[in-house]
Amino acid sequence: MVRALIRTGFLLLISGLLVLPAMAGAGSGKRLGVVQGQLVELHRDVVGGEPVPGFGLRAGASRRALTPDQPRELVGQEVAVEDTSNRAGLQGEAEATSGTRELLASPPGPHTTAVVLVKFNDTAVDGDGVPIDAQVSAADMKSRVFTAADSVNNFFKQQSDDAVSLTGIDDVTGDAFGWWTLNMNESTTCSDSDMDLIITRARAYDGTVGVNLDAYDHVSFYFPTNPACGWGGLGELPGRYTWINGYNTTRLFAHEIGHNMGVHHAASLNCGATTLTANGSGCSYSEYGDGYDVMGSSTALMSAWHRAQLGQLPEAAVTTATSSGTVTLDTVNNAAADDPRMLLVPRRVGSNPVTEYFAVELRSTFGNFDTFSVSSPQITGVTIRLVPLLSVVDTSQLLDTHPASGQGFSDSGLQPGETFTDPLSGVQIHNDATAGGTASLTVTVAELDTDAPSSPVVSATTGDSGPVLSWTEASDNVGVDHYEVRRNGLAIAQTPADTRTYTDWGAYGMAQAEYRVAAVDAAGNSADSAAISVTLPDVTAPQLAAASAERRSNGDVALTFSGTDDRAVDHYAISWVGGSAIVTGNEWVHTGASTAATSYLVLAADAAGNLSNAMTVSVGPVTEAVEPVAKPQTATLAPLPRLLVTRGRGGRVVITVSGATRITVTSLGWRASVAGARLSRTLPAKVRRARRAQLAVRAVVDGKTLRATLIVRRGVVSAR
Repeated sequence: MVRALIRTGFLLLISGLLVLPAMAGAGSGKRLGVVQGQLVELHRDVVGGEPVPGFGLRAGASRRALTPDQPRELVGQEVAVEDTSNRAGLQGEAEATSGTRELLASPPGPHTTAVVLVKFNDTAVDGDGVPIDAQVSAADMKSRVFTAADSVNNFFKQQSDDAVSLTGIDDVTGDAFGWWTLNMNESTTCSDSDMDLIITRARAYDGTVGVNLDAYDHVSFYFPTNPACGWGGLGELPGRYTWINGYNTTRLFAHEIGHNMGVHHAASLNCGATTLTANGSGCSYSEYGDGYDVMGSSTALMSAWHRAQLGQLPEAAVTTATSSGTVTLDTVNNAAADDPRMLLVPRRVGSNPVTEYFAVELRSTFGNFDTFSVSSPQITGVTIRLVPLLSVVDTSQLLDTHPASGQGFSDSGLQPGETFTDPLSGVQIHNDATAGGTASLTVTVAELDTDAPSSPVVSATTGDSGPVLSWTEASDNVGVDHYEVRRNGLAIAQTPADTRTYTDWGAYGMAQAEYRVAAVDAAGNSADSAAISVTLPDVTAPQLAAASAERRSNGDVALTFSGTDDRAVDHYAISWVGGSAIVTGNEWVHTGASTAATSYLVLAADAAGNLSNAMTVSVGPVTEAVEPVAKPQTATLAPLPRLLVTRGRGGRVVITVSGATRITVTSLGWRASVAGARLSRTLPAKVRRARRAQLAVRAVVDGKTLRATLIVRRGVVSAR
């Protein structure tokens, strides 16, 4: 309640800034009825001040502005908004379209990242074309984000036990470009649409320098300080893009990319003379108030709770106290820990479902970012935060266990021999001892349900959209609250207790995946199913990387080609006017070839029959001196190797292009884009209902842009 009142008052002051949607036609104020998309939070992070919040509704690559009063618990989820007025933007409140929640855990592995230094037509520059107000170079940015010891890359590697890193595409050690002069003037309003115009102009520019920004997981635009913005960094949550307003710091880059990955701010809660009050009365909330988390006011690694949200703290490193007893914690930075690295204590009130937890962690001096002194209260004691469910994208709130000290949150850690008591739930946390990177805690909780549900039994079928999981109903002495779906050890979705099926679109194209489903009750007790391994059908087509043809002196034609596949290339299909051949190797000689000029169409195929993009290579007639073709010819996009149209809610189209690093589809002002070989989107109503509409498909394969056109007639998609 306190936090809501503070935010409401603050929003009244800055409401004039939350205007101008990024979607074509959004500024017209035309009422559109119910609109569906993903709820995105826009974080304007003010250095030295409170953030300026905002929300948007993303449909494909477009985003419409929303009013600031949106439900935080739905951030990142598919929602529906009923446009309730003719004002610009969408004026309604987002509502869930189903009870299933997609979780935003950041996938392990390298995250492809580009930093682009941009200037504008009216930017003042020196003799070298560098903005006078921003004396940094692409090399400086490469060091900051990728290669320096205190780089953003090392930040995420250190906090994820080396599971997550930032890398480049053009240069694996990191991609930093610029200065690019975009065809626009510096913004005098710094609105959302101004930031989206930077994306549009950069996309137009990147084609002139051979860079495909659409292929990256994260793109950070850095521009000279613009006072009109009033913020240091802006990041989408969740999303791909961040904008940096003249600040060359690891902290700001890591903070904004953290938003992209799926975490909110690290706040603090100050309740005066007591650590916490029962109903929040007398408490003040500061959204950047946590000085021990980069998502707050610190350069330190994220808290254990934020790491767990991102999937950068292993599931086995988290334990939940469902009954009173003793818990041993190792420091959150100890990747080889024998004990848990985070304790969650449910804040349960009566028989109500648990919606809040106390997250307890122990920090240590570690790496380049957790540079605490050995006497820091976060090392000699444990830190306690009030947090929502891990699946809810909202702030954590640091608690001060020494409110009467007058030192604020600098001594907030609970020291050995001290006890924290929650006046609402009766939870008690006593620090028995802290030494050598280990804390021993005694936790006292009220009478809780300690009986775990029974384990569900999972089965799976394989569909065109990915594995379809179903499971038996679990039983519980009180009742099952929800089910959690885990793929390869990472939680990917939650379903309500009455929903026992889930289609994993995210596994589309994988060769194999292991699944477990956990039944979870309201007290947090859970029971896993046995693991099942699902072998997925091969839906990923090979990629034909190169093909060439050479006329030999005797008139024969020698062809060479090479292709790759996620499993294996089975053969190559070659055709020409008057004939065809199937070849299992990478070379083939066409004996008795026509003496006239001849063109050959080459495709790679896998054992499942998926076909690659096509390449056409040609040779001249025998009487003509023929130069060997050293490079592959320009590729043309063959009929898409896999196209699926379903008629579920809204009409979803799935397009797969083998080997693609980016697929973009446009039609009637609508645009959708995805990094990867598979695009799955719901066609907008104006496209589905059109008598005849064209879907322009652009795919980036092996650095080349391939194009094709599909036709939509009354919702049915076909090749032209």
